[in-house]
Amino acid sequence: MTKNLYNIKVVAKQMLSSLQSKDLSKWYDKKLQEAKTVFDVMSLLKKEYRLSFLDKVCDYISKEEYSINLVRAYVDTESPDTDLDMSKEKLLEMFRKLNVEQSMTSEDKELLQSMGDKIIVYRGVSDRKREKIDYMSWSYSYEQAEWFAKRYNEKSIVYKAEIDKQHVFALTNRRQEAEIILDPNHLSNIKVFAKFTPEVEESLTE
Repeated sequence: MTKNLYNIKVVAKQMLSSLQSKDLSKWYDKKLQEAKTVFDVMSLLKKEYRLSFLDKVCDYISKEEYSINLVRAYVDTESPDTDLDMSKEKLLEMFRKLNVEQSMTSEDKELLQSMGDKIIVYRGVSDRKREKIDYMSWSYSYEQAEWFAKRYNEKSIVYKAEIDKQHVFALTNRRQEAEIILDPNHLSNIKVFAKFTPEVEESLTE
C-alpha cells in the first residue's frame, strides 16, 4: 500500500498545484505527508473535485476503498455536476465499477436488503428544474423528497418512480437524507406525485 499511497499523493499534489499561496501550499504538503489513508488525502481537496480525484486514482486503490470513498465523495458533493470533468455519463461509468456490498455501512446495507426487489423512490425538485429527473440521487423517503421540493419556498414537484434493486448502486443516510443512488436509465413508472406552491399544495395520489 505504501507505493500506492505515494502515487495517490502525487495525483492529489498535482490537483492542488494551482494554489497560488506559498504558505497554503506548504500547509497542504505537510498534510499530504501526514495522510495515512485514501480518505485522508481526498479530504484535502475541495468537495467538488473529489470525484475526479477518485477517477484518477482508481487503479491505485482496492475495490473496497474505491467503493466506500466514491459514495462518500458523491454524497458530500452537493452538486456533482459543478465539476466540469464529471458528466452524468462519467458518474455512471464510475458507479458501475463499485462493489455494492462494500459501498455501504452495515446499517444501510441491512435496510436495502430489507426492501423488495422493486423499490419505490421519490425526488423533489423546484418547478424550474422539473426536467431534471434523470439524475442518480433519489430518496426512499417521501418526507425527505418533500423537504427538498419545498426548501426554496417556490413552486415545486415531487416525482415518484420505481427501480429494480439490481440497479441501485448504494443506499446511504450519511447526511440524514435517506438517499438512494441509482442508475436513472432503469427508472420506471415515473409520475408527478405531488405539487407545491408557497401557499398551496396538491397531492396527486392514485
